[in-house]
Amino acid sequence: MNAERVKSALNYSIWVLEQHKKDFCKCPGKDLTRDRKLPFEKTVSTILSFHGGTINHDLLDFFRLDPALPTSSAFIQQLAKINPEAFEALFHFFTNRVAEANTYRGLRLLPVDGSGLQIAPDSHDTDSYFPGTNDQKVYGLLHINALYDLRQQLYLDAIVQKRRKYDESGALTAMIDRSPLDKALVIADQGYESYNNLAHIQDNNWFFLVRIKNGTGGIVSGLALPDSDSFDIPFHLHMTRKQTNATKQLLKDKNISSWFPPVSGSISYPLNAVSPIQHFYDLHFRIIRFPISDSLVETIITNLPEKLFPAYEIKRLYSLR
Repeated sequence: MNAERVKSALNYSIWVLEQHKKDFCKCPGKDLTRDRKLPFEKTVSTILSFHGGTINHDLLDFFRLDPALPTSSAFIQQLAKINPEAFEALFHFFTNRVAEANTYRGLRLLPVDGSGLQIAPDSHDTDSYFPGTNDQKVYGLLHINALYDLRQQLYLDAIVQKRRKYDESGALTAMIDRSPLDKALVIADQGYESYNNLAHIQDNNWFFLVRIKNGTGGIVSGLALPDSDSFDIPFHLHMTRKQTNATKQLLKDKNISSWFPPVSGSISYPLNAVSPIQHFYDLHFRIIRFPISDSLVETIITNLPEKLFPAYEIKRLYSLR
């Protein structure tokens, strides 16, 4: 999509948002109803044009040095009347408008990751406020969780959390749940290594490709794997929270059955009842290990089918991330 089409899609998205401004103003029917220098549509366009300078300088750029440009105080007052949800709605409407079904073997390739973002400190906001140490200035910190389309080079979704309360796994599952996509491949790093995340992706009929830890403290430590630098092994794991005598017998083979504690976060995958007594969740995946140097290996967990995605293809797909 060329730049003109992207700009046209953005302008149209802002216009649509303006038609529903009563849903995004703090005082519907009162805020942003009069004809001013900064109506709703122009206020939104102005904030999108900002590039990190002072408000006065950014206003001068947007209004092309117009002597009649609004003051920074007027801009702040107008912006304060708009709920933050307006910009989230604009993001999703614009993204859906420009998104194209650019797939790889029928799958949208979606890396996910998180990153910190410094903001102005607010000592009253204890979830984002950091006092600073070792002569460091105080600062505020947010955490951005983003879902990105590799083929289109387009962010499809994002969730912003306050740093002291951030939850990357919770953000990932929330973005999957609200996605309209039928088929996709989530590509992630070790921070997303958990059976809960994998099961959530599986339950949405998506695929996962996650780099996992080679040593203790991860999925690998609970499985019996060969002492080799290169392998590709399928698993069909029956998972349960029950600790009855019957399940304990099944759990002796840890490559077939596994017990797991209750998930600590708010998201927990379902357990499918396969009998009146036992409750199991079936998780299907492959563990693939391959060398990346003379002394280093990577381990990947994925539910992509081996016939269509052999080990060398898995290695290439992860490198795209």
